[in-house]
Parts: sequence; C-alpha cells; structure tokens
Amino acid sequence: MHTLIKSCLVTLLFCLIKFSSFAQTWTGAVSSDWNVSGNWLPAGIPNRDSDVVIPGTGVTNWPFLSGNISLGLLQMERGSQLDTRGFKISVGKIVALSLSLNGALIKNTKPDTDIFIYVFSIATITNCTFEGNTEIIYEGMFLDRTRIDYAFEGSNHYKGNLKVTENGNAHFSLSFSRSVFDGDVEFIRGSFGGLTSGLYTQQSILFSGGATILGNFKYTNLAGGQLTIGSDQSNTNIAGNVEIVHSGPVIPSRNITIGGTSNFKVVGDFRAFIYFGSGFSPFVFKNLEIAKTGLEPLGISSTITIPGHLTFTSGYINSTSVPIILADGATVSGASNTSHIIGQVQKIGDDEFTFPVGDGTKLLPLTISAPSVSTDNFGVSYKQFYSYGNPYSLSSKDSSLSKVSNKGYWDLSRLSGTSNVQITLGYNEAEGNVKNPSQLRVAHWQGTRWEDLGNGGTSGSLTEGNVLSAGAVSSFSPFTLATFGSENALPVTLTDISVQNENQTALLKWSTANEINSDKFEIEHSLDAKSWRKVGVTNAAYNSKSVVNYEFIHNNPVQGMNYYRLKMIDRDATFAYSKIIDLKFTSKALLTVYPNPVAKKVYLKTEFSFGIKHVELINNLGQIITKVELYDSTKGIDVSNLSEGSYLVKVKLSNGLQETHRILLTP
Repeated sequence: MHTLIKSCLVTLLFCLIKFSSFAQTWTGAVSSDWNVSGNWLPAGIPNRDSDVVIPGTGVTNWPFLSGNISLGLLQMERGSQLDTRGFKISVGKIVALSLSLNGALIKNTKPDTDIFIYVFSIATITNCTFEGNTEIIYEGMFLDRTRIDYAFEGSNHYKGNLKVTENGNAHFSLSFSRSVFDGDVEFIRGSFGGLTSGLYTQQSILFSGGATILGNFKYTNLAGGQLTIGSDQSNTNIAGNVEIVHSGPVIPSRNITIGGTSNFKVVGDFRAFIYFGSGFSPFVFKNLEIAKTGLEPLGISSTITIPGHLTFTSGYINSTSVPIILADGATVSGASNTSHIIGQVQKIGDDEFTFPVGDGTKLLPLTISAPSVSTDNFGVSYKQFYSYGNPYSLSSKDSSLSKVSNKGYWDLSRLSGTSNVQITLGYNEAEGNVKNPSQLRVAHWQGTRWEDLGNGGTSGSLTEGNVLSAGAVSSFSPFTLATFGSENALPVTLTDISVQNENQTALLKWSTANEINSDKFEIEHSLDAKSWRKVGVTNAAYNSKSVVNYEFIHNNPVQGMNYYRLKMIDRDATFAYSKIIDLKFTSKALLTVYPNPVAKKVYLKTEFSFGIKHVELINNLGQIITKVELYDSTKGIDVSNLSEGSYLVKVKLSNGLQETHRILLTP
C-alpha cells in the first residue's frame, strides 16, 4: 500500500510539472563568450530551460563562461572544450539526463578557483579531462530514481583534486573504466532530502574499472548503502592515505594497493563491516587504523592481512568469524580498553608480539616470546566463559592451584612451525581482585585438567598487569589466570553495575554472567570513597552460567555525593570489590518518615502543601504487607504486629511524585 501511494504521488507531481526545453547548439561564430547571442544556434543566450550541445567539430571558437550558468541539459561531444573561468555550472531536469560529457575538455583558467558543477538529475561523464580542481554536487527531488555514471565506457583524467557530493539515493558509479586522478579524491554521500520512490537501493561503486590516485582518498557516507571499492579484475593504486566513514558493508578489492606508509583508516560512529565473500585470498591493508566512535565495532567477515602497522585510536574490530593476520615485521600500537580486537588475531614472524585482544570492555592481551623461525604462525582469541559456555571444568586442576579464573580464557594455537614460546597473560581487574601478584599463575588446559605453568615474573599494578609463564610452552590450547592461596579472589564475572535516583533513594542494579561458588554481595556506602560501611547484603546465585540481575535499594543516601561498591564474596571466603559508582542528590526529599528505627507506629510528614494519596509497606521479599489509601497524620501507621527487620515505605504524593523510604522495625 505504501509503495502504491508513493508511486501515485510521484506520478501526480510529474503531471503537475510543466516540462519545456529549448535546444541550442554552440557555434562560436562571433567569439568565445558564452553570453553572446550570436555564438548560438538558434541565436540567444541559453537559460535554465535550454538543452545545450557543444559539438566536438565545426566550432570556430571554444566557449568560456563570463558568469554562472543554469541549464536544463549540458551535452559536450567528443573533442569539445569549455573554460569555466571560475564560474559555476548548474544543470537539472527531473528524472532525465542533465549532464552528458563525452570526450570533452573542461578547464578553468582563473587562478585560485575550482571547476564547479551542480547536477539535479542523471549524469554521465566519460573519456573527459578536467584541468584544475573540480567539485561536483548531485542533488534532486527524485534523485533516488537516477543513476550517475563516471567513466562508464571510457576513462577520465582529473588533473587536480576531485570532490564529489551526492545528496541522494542514486546508484553511483565512479570510474567504471580506469581513470587517473592527479590529486586528492573525496566522495561525500549526504543524507537525502527529497521524495523517495522506494524503487532503488542506494549504493556506491568506486573504481570498478581500476584507478590511479596520486593523492589521498576519503569517503564519507552519512546515509547508508553498500560501498564497493576497486575490482578483482583491475588494479587500483592509491599513493596516499585512505579514510572511510561509512554506515554499511564495505567491499574492497584485493587489487587495491595503498602506497608507502599510507593508512587505510575507518572512522565514525556508524556500524560498518568489511566483506569479500568466500573463496578469495586475504585482502592486504598495508597499514590499518581504527578510529571509530560510539559502540558499533568494525566487523570483518573476510580475512585481512596487515604487513605494516595496525593503529588503535578508538573503537573495536570484531573478527570473531575470520582472523586478522599480522605479517612478519608488522607492529601494533594504541590498544586499550576502548579499542582492541574482539575475535581472532594471527601473527607470523620471529619477533616477540603482544596480541591486542579483549572482550569489548577490557583489553586482555597475550604476549608470546620470539619464535625461532620467521614463518612461524600463532593465533589467539579471547573468549568469555559466559559467551562460549564453560567446556573446561574449573574444578579439575592441579593441586597447586587454589582457584582458576571463571571469567574467560585465551585460545592460543601454533598454526605453523615448531617453536616453543613463553607466554604472558594480561589481567585487568577491579580493585581488590588481585592482592598479591606473586601468587598468580598461568594455567593451561591440557585435555582433562588445568595444569600449573607457574609464575615467571609479574609486572604492572594490582589492577592492570601481566603474568609470565615459568618456562616455554610446547602444547597449545586454552590458557587462563589462576592463583594459589587465598589472597587473589578471581571472583564472579560482573558485567554491569549502576546506581540511579529512585524517588530520593539510591537504586543499585548489577548483573553477573558467570557465577561459581559465589555466596553473597555486600553493598558498601561511603561519603568520600575512602571510608566504607556495609548498608546491605544480597545473596548470590551460587552457581550460574547465565546472566543474573540483582537490585538493592539504599533508603538513606545523603544530600550531595554518595559512593557505592559491591564486596563480592565466594563460599571459600575469598572476596573482591567491584568498581566504585557514585550518585549525587541535589534536591531535598519531600517526605519525612519517623521515627526510624520504629517499634509501634510510623509517621509521615510532607514538605510544602503536598498531601499523601497512597502508602504501601513492603517487606524484603517484595511483598506488600500493608496498604493505606487515606493516611491520617494524627494516627500514623501501626506496625506493632509486624516482624522485626527492614521494610520499604512507598508513598505516592498528591503532586504525582513517588518516594520510597526504608525503615527498620525493632522490638
């Protein structure tokens, strides 16, 4: 139905538009000035309704512009020439050919200006030469029904920089046949502001016939659609840097060569992924930089090889289905908690190497010592137990190990070669999890149990550091952290913790993804993040492989800053602390509950003129024990028949607000 309505609307608009055109051909009989009537046949200066043809032969003088021009159609035939002299060309018909340049020379002889062409609808540019920097903008009401082709049947040569902006949903082909770009190339795909017919899917096909770019290449897509760069049948050589800002699939050819020390850079806060299909050899990025913002990673669905440098500036690379391969001599920099690889990484070579892997919230690197042969290949991925299950029993371990981490493991494989290497595992823990790094151990799953590979030395702090295996490793499979003694907790996997203002109470929420032998959570409160006191206890799930959500209400936060943390306690009495979270209360509560603690009756008092509409008394099980619809401030609420303990008093005020207070019932 929606498609039918769109089609009818489009048809109606076409019927309402008056189409008129006036064909004129350039002769140059009088001079080269565009604005001389005698240079045209029939005579007259072209206007926005004119269909203009500049023939390639039989012309006395080639035209130059003496002002901005607006046409319905500009058609330049093979051998024709036009000097823009810094003025702008605007062409446009509704869903019709507006620009046809075939074998033409477009130049600009005015210094410090560019060739500028504004196109409203369909355009083709083939076998042309542009002398000077060129900017072309496409935009139109029905542009999503058009096709824009550059070099569809022949190559173009741009002797300066080229900037193309396409503000529509058109199918766009740049350099269908091999073209040469002497300067920088920038392509911007803006958002579409016209009417959408729904008939076409937006996509950009760049350099499908190959290209030579002597400068940098930048592609920015603000509207979505697929991007295809290059062709497996033709070479695309880019001398400078490549920067991609894109919100969709990126399909580059393996025949793209990026010169020198140049980067292939992916930036922006969009969801983007690189895809090649199956059955092809790995694509090679000489240098790759990830500089994405937001939460969406750069997804990889076909193998990438990096012989140069991988730079992490911001954002993640997701390579869970295929690996990123770093060749012999390749290096990595910038990996952090907010920028690393989630998935598979391989390293070829004979150098010590740190794999920049993590879980999407923390960098959890693994380092191997230098292999003995430059062709040796090692692969690593970090896997969380709660994402992949727990196929390796944590209770099956050497007697020298008191506990094995239940958070995750590094799957390290020797893919080729025979080198034995020492490994270093990185830990990234909340305060209190690691108290004595010397008691940490590297543990290896040898098929039936976790074996103790010892501690060959540690570095770093109590929250972020590294543990080296005691010797070289000859058998490769899962590795993880372990400990002996009771000082290092390595407790439950806490995936989220937050606190929010809930009617002038502090509502804490947290989630765990994997619990083994967990006992309880003690909720601690502080006014300065230094001195702590326990304000509550919540029982843990004991053993769980799925996500468990918890809540706790602190009924008496103070005005100003409140700090909270969890003390996560296992059944063997080991414990660790969560990160510290904070909540600031800036407004005074409208309700006072007194006395507290209470033995017989509890009274409620409101500030200002607000009345009390409804009161509920709730026990620790979440059950409503008492309801009061008409509260009498002179009588209060009788609680003498209730068991001692803590209760929530939930009050709805006449102004529509709700407040929750906790009271302690004593004998």
